[in-house]
Amino acid sequence: MDVIQLILLGEVLKLLGIGKTKLYGDIQKGIFPPPVKIGTSSRWLVSEVQEIIRAYTRGATEAELVVLVNNLVARRKA
Repeated sequence: MDVIQLILLGEVLKLLGIGKTKLYGDIQKGIFPPPVKIGTSSRWLVSEVQEIIRAYTRGATEAELVVLVNNLVARRKA
């Protein structure tokens, strides 16, 4: 059984070194995965955040990030 780790908004912002407005703008553009909703609470999958950070470090383009995010979101439903 895989352990799924979730983190809060503040932790995501700290890991990325960005603000809330930038994060939600990136979600709107499709270049960052949206949160998982648990009741009224938003959480992000650690594994997805790590994949996005790896993509940033290898210089992924916005188009590549959109594909990656679409794949990550699709994986949630699989």
